Amino acid sequence: MMSMIYLLTEGAKAQLNAGRIVVTKQKETLWSIPLRDVESLVIGRTAQITTQAVYAIIREGGFIFYVDRNGKIYGALGDEKISLQRLRNQMQYFENEQIQLALSKYVVEKKIRNQKNLLLSYKKHNATLELYNAVKAIGNMISKVRNAETTESLLGIEGNAAREYFGVFGTLVSANGFSWSGRHKHPAPDPVNALLSYGYFFLEREVRIALAAFGADVRIGFFHTNNGRKDSLVYDLMELFRASVSDRLVLKLLNLGRIKPDDFVQIDNQSFLSAEGKKKWCQYYEEYMQTGVKEYGGISPRDLIRNQIQVFFREEIEKIA
Repeated sequence: MMSMIYLLTEGAKAQLNAGRIVVTKQKETLWSIPLRDVESLVIGRTAQITTQAVYAIIREGGFIFYVDRNGKIYGALGDEKISLQRLRNQMQYFENEQIQLALSKYVVEKKIRNQKNLLLSYKKHNATLELYNAVKAIGNMISKVRNAETTESLLGIEGNAAREYFGVFGTLVSANGFSWSGRHKHPAPDPVNALLSYGYFFLEREVRIALAAFGADVRIGFFHTNNGRKDSLVYDLMELFRASVSDRLVLKLLNLGRIKPDDFVQIDNQSFLSAEGKKKWCQYYEEYMQTGVKEYGGISPRDLIRNQIQVFFREEIEKIA
């Protein structure tokens, strides 16, 4: 099984030693993993990695992600294996307005269905009129997606669905000590918003790895192409997994008490995971991403992401193009 290394602890250092990536802190060994088993390494600003370790991981086909304290990716290193023919095909498809619209409809409909399904999964234990109305409203938007004539109108539908979804998201959190006043991203004013954003940065990394493995260029997207994001394809395809993978995990960790209010710190009206909270998140995240899920047909969330991205390129694009 391939491993993800999280180098987020202050003073931690990764180095290459006899064919293994060894992580130490103050001369104490924290991890020792065979180089061939390292798929990616995530490093924060207060940790270190030697040049030899960087070179070895990339040479073996792995990826290195540099992140800030919120988990946001600031840079990535790795061989993306993009062929010239695949790059030409991607540009040809995604610059065609009809194909852009068809693929955008596919993504938005999937996203809205996943939002609806997540709310429905909590309906049995939270049968409120508020939740019922949100599920109904989100369901009604699916037909609007199919009838949309422009990507701009799809963005409006996507935004309306998000308002309904996040309008009741707080009612799904049953654990004590957490508040919710709606979705707020930058800055995150409360732990629930902070955890959602942290989870999305981890999801971004999963999608980047899946796209790199397939040989797609992350810069050439079809939906979020005019919002100034340089890696629009990553953000386009993240929409397929926000509710079904990331939000699902956030709710699970909060409601089971795995992540608690004291795992966060508040600085200048902004909420952050504490060092201990990040350690817990990484542990639970990897367990979750590698464990088969009944709703996914028994495969793990990580395999779900990689499989669906393969399907997107090999079936959906071919079907439309």
